[in-house]
Amino acid sequence: MKHIVALLITLCLLSIETKAQQTLSFPDVDAIGYSDNPYDIVLYTAVGSNKYRKRILTTDSKSAFVEKGSEMNIDYWKALKEKDIMTKEEILAQKNNFLKVSDIPSTSLNDYIGKIFFINEDGAWRREGQGTSLILKFIQHNTASIQEVYYGTERDQYNQKVTSISLPEKKEMWRIDRATYYTPLILKFKDNKQIIVLKSTWGGSFNYLLIPGSKKDILINSSSSYPAAELKEETEKYAETKPYDFTQYFIKRYYGLRKTENNKVQLINRLGENVLGEDYDHISYDDRFIIAQTKDKIDVFNLYLNKLNLGKIKVAREVPRSVCGRIEVLNDEGAGYYDEFQQKASKPIRRILGVCGTVDHWSYEIVNEKGVYMMQKKTTGPGWGYQEKVKFILTDCQPGDSVSIIDGSKNFSYNANYGINGEIKINPSLIKVGRNGKFGILRYNYDFDKNIQPKIVANKPDNYPLEFHYYPTQKVKGEILLPIENDSIIMQQDGMILFYKDGKIGIFGRDKTPVFEDLTQQTKSFYYFRKDGKEGWIDRETNTEYFKE
Repeated sequence: MKHIVALLITLCLLSIETKAQQTLSFPDVDAIGYSDNPYDIVLYTAVGSNKYRKRILTTDSKSAFVEKGSEMNIDYWKALKEKDIMTKEEILAQKNNFLKVSDIPSTSLNDYIGKIFFINEDGAWRREGQGTSLILKFIQHNTASIQEVYYGTERDQYNQKVTSISLPEKKEMWRIDRATYYTPLILKFKDNKQIIVLKSTWGGSFNYLLIPGSKKDILINSSSSYPAAELKEETEKYAETKPYDFTQYFIKRYYGLRKTENNKVQLINRLGENVLGEDYDHISYDDRFIIAQTKDKIDVFNLYLNKLNLGKIKVAREVPRSVCGRIEVLNDEGAGYYDEFQQKASKPIRRILGVCGTVDHWSYEIVNEKGVYMMQKKTTGPGWGYQEKVKFILTDCQPGDSVSIIDGSKNFSYNANYGINGEIKINPSLIKVGRNGKFGILRYNYDFDKNIQPKIVANKPDNYPLEFHYYPTQKVKGEILLPIENDSIIMQQDGMILFYKDGKIGIFGRDKTPVFEDLTQQTKSFYYFRKDGKEGWIDRETNTEYFKE
């Protein structure tokens, strides 16, 4: 009978590479073998007195065939080979660890989920910081994380580590320096005995082997020269690291979209599981939130895959590159920001990206020379060695006019990095003109024929730029985008341009005449409005109006 079971297990091994399986059962296995830094696990089945059939098992990854933006692969168990029968002496001669299944205590993955373990490796494992420790978290059934922790104030001066809630920078507490994430895969034996391997997103074979023990669990690192470590549960001690559960987590490596036969989509993980348990028309997942839509509803999930209670959602939009996870929501109560635990939240703070300094630069300045309004444009760039200067006469502007760039200023400078860190886009081609107490907007084109020979003037020695290239003054005629007949024109801090006339408000680029009695910004995307006696919200991203029901 045992030979028949072994044959069936072998046939199963030949098929497991075709699909993902988190748990693989081997009720016939009597012992396991592994090296000090294992890339595979050896399964031994007793077939007689002091004789064992040997099988070798590891893990691997394969394409998930999901949407183009996802980097996710499917993790699965992989049978390498089956060898002839060996004696125990032959096994021990290979200098591998030999562990009887009967010596492993009965456990399940659920015994670990939600717990935090201190990894007692005596400082032998790799670290990036000084004075740090290593912990292992089982965050959910498909996600485990090894995190490098320290006790102290915040070291992340550039806000690159995202947290689920805002944390006081000066408070001494347990914090995270580095985090890596793994898929737990389980080998299950008879009598509920099991071992766990942790597999990362890179490479084929697993990274860690967790062997439960009657006194201490053992975590074995597959990297060479790293000794095994004991695990000690310290959930309460490190509980305050929970906001860091998904710091340095790149969601596109762990999830992907799978199309169904009825043209719906599912969000699947590295085990091929439909993690939301439902099919949707559209799913977006950019960073800290999952937004799933059908024609009847919008569901929002956090990274724990918990559905958030955000009321009847009309629009949901994740705030990109926020220091703490934030989502912008319009529901029946209005527009607001929410955190990852469905609580109302303050305006998000943006993570700042480092940018290259060797990029092109432009500057614009409105000058008035003897009643003639001109735009002076300067351009330079890395390696140029010179600066271009040219003036454009704004032929539509009269001596008594008030003339400014659209934001109300007389000058504006920017470089090729402008906008990367959320800077408000200001278009120097848009000129606000005031005449006789009324205001309008004209658009000018500052292109010109560079085949014209400029006047070249050398700069002072050792100064940069080395030369100034002066092009002849150009005359430009503006295009009237908004007639000079409005009471005022104001560019908001978010870049939206409003114009006012006869007590009403219009949105430049959308309205030809003012239509709103009231228009008040509530979040980045949503403005509350009153129009024709009705109230609602306008979505700046789509120009869609949503009326109160």
